[in-house]
Formats: sequence, C-alpha cells, structure tokens
Amino acid sequence: MIKVSFDASKKLVTLEPIGECADEDFFTQSEVINQYVADGNELELLLLSVEKYEHFEDFSKKIKNLVVDESVSSRIRKVAIVTDNPVFDTGTKLAELFAEAKLFIYTYCEYDQAMEWLAEETQPEQA
Repeated sequence: MIKVSFDASKKLVTLEPIGECADEDFFTQSEVINQYVADGNELELLLLSVEKYEHFEDFSKKIKNLVVDESVSSRIRKVAIVTDNPVFDTGTKLAELFAEAKLFIYTYCEYDQAMEWLAEETQPEQA
C-alpha cells in the first residue's frame, strides 16, 4: 500500500509506502494524484518518505507504475527521497518520471532539511 497525502499550502504530495506494494497500488495512487490536479489543485513538490522499509528494493522496481499525467509530471519541480534504505533505482526512476524536477536524496534523520530544501524557491537557470 502507498499512503498519499497532500499539503495544498506547500503544493506538496507525499508518498509513504506501507507494507508490500502491488502494481495496482501505484496505478490507484496515480489516479488520486491526477484527480487532485484535475480538481484545480497545484503540485510542484514530491516527497517520498519512509524511514526503514524492508520492501524498498521491490518498491524501487515497481515505482515505474506511478503513471501521472504529463500535466502533473511537468509541474513537479523538486523531488526529495527521505529514507535510511539503500535507494537502488528509485532515484533514477523518479528522475525519469519527473524529468523537469531536481532530485535530492536525504537520510531519514535529515527529514527537516529535505522539507527546507523543498520549500526553497528554485532560481531560474542562468544562460
């Protein structure tokens, strides 16, 4: 199962895996995220947060099933992974899903730093 929560004031969606995750969990939560944006809510930030998770390698393999609409994925500007698990391919797959976003990986004890980084305004690229 994947718990999805939204913080409208921060334009943040948080994903938290709980127990084993099936492919259907990713499809279901993708629809929840897509509908949230379709209802007129804004998203710019994504946080994947889990302290220790014994199924993380399997989660990493299945995250490709998080299929959000292009209108959602193109708006995500930052992705933070906060975990004490080895990240395996999770970062690479999230970077592919959210190609316009900057991605940073934090240890779980750096949760507050991750939230601060997510909250920082992104500076435009200089030419």
